[in-house]
Amino acid sequence: MAFNPPLGSTSPEVLVGNAKRLDELVNGPAADVPDRGGDPLDSWRLIMEQNQTRVEQLDDIITSLDTASFTFPDEPAGIAGTTDGQYFRVPQGEGNVVGFNYYKNSAGMAVIVASVASAEITKLLGMTDDSGLVRTVSSDGKVTEVKTETGDNYLAGMDESIQEMASRSGKDSSVNLHSATDKDGLQLVITDAEGKIRIPLTDFPLQDLLAQVQPVPGPFLNTLSAADKAAYGYIDELGGLNLPGIPTSVNNMLNSLSRRVQQQADSRFLTSIKDYGWDPSSQEDARQVIQRAIRDMARNTYGGVIYLPPGIYRLSSFLTPAPNVSIIGAGTGKTILMPYGSYSALQFTTSPTNPVPELTDFVYSDFEVDCQDQVLPDEGYLPRTKGLYFNFYRRGHLHRLRVRNSGATGIGIDFARDSAITECVVENFGRLAPSGNDNPAGASGLGLGAGGTQSEPLYVAGNFCRNGKNFGIFLEKQHGTNAPYSSEHTIVTGNTCTGNNAGLGDCGVDGMIATNNNFSENNYGVIISPGTVLAYPGSRGRLQCNIIAKNAKHGVYYNSTTEQRDGEYQIDSNTIRDNGEDGINLKAPGQEVRSMFIQGNDVYRNGRHGLNLEDGTAINMDVVNNRFWNNGLTASGNGINLASEVKLSSFSGNKIRDIQATPTQQYPFNATGALTDVDISFNHCVGNAQNTLNLTGTQTRVTTLNNPGI
Repeated sequence: MAFNPPLGSTSPEVLVGNAKRLDELVNGPAADVPDRGGDPLDSWRLIMEQNQTRVEQLDDIITSLDTASFTFPDEPAGIAGTTDGQYFRVPQGEGNVVGFNYYKNSAGMAVIVASVASAEITKLLGMTDDSGLVRTVSSDGKVTEVKTETGDNYLAGMDESIQEMASRSGKDSSVNLHSATDKDGLQLVITDAEGKIRIPLTDFPLQDLLAQVQPVPGPFLNTLSAADKAAYGYIDELGGLNLPGIPTSVNNMLNSLSRRVQQQADSRFLTSIKDYGWDPSSQEDARQVIQRAIRDMARNTYGGVIYLPPGIYRLSSFLTPAPNVSIIGAGTGKTILMPYGSYSALQFTTSPTNPVPELTDFVYSDFEVDCQDQVLPDEGYLPRTKGLYFNFYRRGHLHRLRVRNSGATGIGIDFARDSAITECVVENFGRLAPSGNDNPAGASGLGLGAGGTQSEPLYVAGNFCRNGKNFGIFLEKQHGTNAPYSSEHTIVTGNTCTGNNAGLGDCGVDGMIATNNNFSENNYGVIISPGTVLAYPGSRGRLQCNIIAKNAKHGVYYNSTTEQRDGEYQIDSNTIRDNGEDGINLKAPGQEVRSMFIQGNDVYRNGRHGLNLEDGTAINMDVVNNRFWNNGLTASGNGINLASEVKLSSFSGNKIRDIQATPTQQYPFNATGALTDVDISFNHCVGNAQNTLNLTGTQTRVTTLNNPGI
């Protein structure tokens, strides 16, 4: 602020200016009047207006603090009962150290402006009734500090005051030592001028004593030795006991085991057989411990998985599976179950009326069943001496199993629904079956019983079934009240069956699809027959795109000897070659071979006939667009041989040839049975030893049109 003339001047101009300015301040309007230095001064009327505004604000506050009208139970009620700028209060309840909170209504928002303590807060500090002590009390009613009328302070749990304790700590007269004594005056600690702590009756300060303690340079603190000084263990720096051959301390192992046990108790969805204290290398009977694990997992609402680490698990009797419990191994050749006696490794037999009517929701994977120790029971051969044996199962999956050396069937499971068997290997099955019987009960690789329900969806894919007594893959309708149906919805694909009595057997199921399989080097490639329990052959199946080769007898053998069936089989787009007798043989003594559809097959180099109707009356049979060539290699054979009656059928569009230098396929057609309403037309018949239609049976309404080469 600058004054010109300077402040304190008595010049006439200054006096006149001040008089004029005073007149404006007193008599002028409510406004600012600049002083001689240029700073604003409030006029009298402006000051009066400002005071009036403050008075009105105070009136509002006083009015708002009328406890009868502006006390509300909560903040929303206060906002609703006041206008913008008004104040209200809200009680905080009995027992609260705050009595009221004061709020201002600011544009509909409650803004806290003050809090008033209640009588409760005074209870935390007060004089006693008898001694005049001042006490401090916590919110839960406990005394935390007491002050006497002499001014001494006592903390809870102390029998002397803070002042007394402090009085025992002080410097000596030389001001070099600082000591602390107990209440009896005995010295406890002395601190010298260098800050070192000395304990009475010791020669060295505490810091020097601690400096002599050095860390142990080795990995352990104490070696445990025998009488001959041989070390048998040591205690490590963490206090753990370490023993030879154990990778960590005993303490760590116990802690780890405790954690695993707790995890097992908490989850129970996955367990290893090692969790039950089992040593897979023990060679002892493992049945009870595995069965216990199955029972434990079955008690869970959603079941669980049992892991079998590598090892040999000998089984004195069969394991009983449970619904929702899966068994997983470490791989074939690593986890090996070895049943002995006449029992299977796993067995579950039930019926729809049992409390547990079916085995459901399981996976058995990545383990091996070696049945080399199975023996015949006293009563002789029994089909139950299998590798796996159970019935009535649903949503089950057998995957990457290896079953070998079974007394009867390797994997014998009946009445499947919504299940799969994939990538399993079954070898040397049926080894205890009677040696003089080529078709014993059971004794197959995959023995799949059917008939428990009308629909039994089963997917069999990618399996290897070899060197067994009977069928590689065997589907058979079962007997009894549990199996009244000819079940449907079975798919067999991508399997390889070699070295068996037959690669595939369809013995009573309905509508089986067998595609992209290899049935080679067996006694028979595919058999459609009544099976081992004399049921009846399958119907309405489709045999498509398979390799059926180098079997000792027939490639495809349809044999119905028990009861009349619908037939309706489709044999389509297969390679049927190099079999010892007929490529396709149809036989139904005293019955009809009904509605066969044989098309698009490549049938060649078989020992006798390409297609042979050996017995039975064929009706509604169509043989079209096949190739029959170079057959009859080991016996007199024809492209198509009809040794029995044929009705309402056709043979057309076939290529019936022999391309050898010396033909072995005799006639393209040889029919010694009666033919009624049969068409033999548009077949290409060349190169055969006898290029004629050799039709010697009775012919009724038979047409033979345009067969080139004839």
